[in-house]
Amino acid sequence: MSDTPHTQEPEPELWLRIGATVRSPDGRRLGKVVAVVASPTLARLTHVSVEPPGNLVPPRLVPVSDLQAGEDTLVLTRAEAWPEAYEHTYDLEYLPPDERSRVSLPIPYEPDELLVLGMLDEPEGVGPVLHDHVPEGEEPIMAGTPVRARDGAIGHLAGFLVDPTSDRVSHVLLRHGHLWGRRTVLLPIELVQAVDAGELLVDATRDQLDHYVVR
Repeated sequence: MSDTPHTQEPEPELWLRIGATVRSPDGRRLGKVVAVVASPTLARLTHVSVEPPGNLVPPRLVPVSDLQAGEDTLVLTRAEAWPEAYEHTYDLEYLPPDERSRVSLPIPYEPDELLVLGMLDEPEGVGPVLHDHVPEGEEPIMAGTPVRARDGAIGHLAGFLVDPTSDRVSHVLLRHGHLWGRRTVLLPIELVQAVDAGELLVDATRDQLDHYVVR
C-alpha cells in the first residue's frame, strides 16, 4: 500500500455562456441560460437564470454551485428538483385598468386573459410590472449586454469563466465585430470596472483589447 497521500484533482473552470444549453446528468434538455446574476464588479457569479422549454414558462434562478461543465453544455446536478425547487427569476403582475382606461376586464382576472392582454397593444392604465427575485446588491446580466471600452463600444457580453470552488470569475468572454469580421475576446476580470446603466465597462482601449483575441 502506498503511503503517498491522495490529492484530489482541482475542478476545471466552468464556462458560463449566455445561451448555453442546460441538461440533466443523463442528457435530458432542461433549458437554456438567458442571464446571469453577479456582483456589481462581476468578480463573483452567484446564479444563472435558466429558461425551461415551452411557451410562457418562467425562467428559474439556479445557483452556480448546482452546475457542472458538460460537453458543450452545462449539467444541473440537482435535476430531480427541476424546475419546482428553484425560485422564479421574476414574476409578472398585470395592472388592472384605472378610470382612464377604455377597456374593462372581469374580476377576478384570469391569468390567461392577462397574458393575452400583455401581448397586445396595452390599453391606457393596463400593463405588466416585473418583480425580480435577484438577491439584493447583485446585478442581473442579460444576453446581449453591450461592452464599452475607454474609447467607445466594443461588442457584447457572451459569457464567463468561473472557478467552481469559489464562484469567482477569472475571465469575461466578449464578441465584437460584424458577421464577416467577428472576433472573440477573452478578457481578464481585472480589466472589468463595473456594470453601469446596462453596459459592461472595461478599463482598456479598443486597440489594447486586440491582445486578448482568441479567434
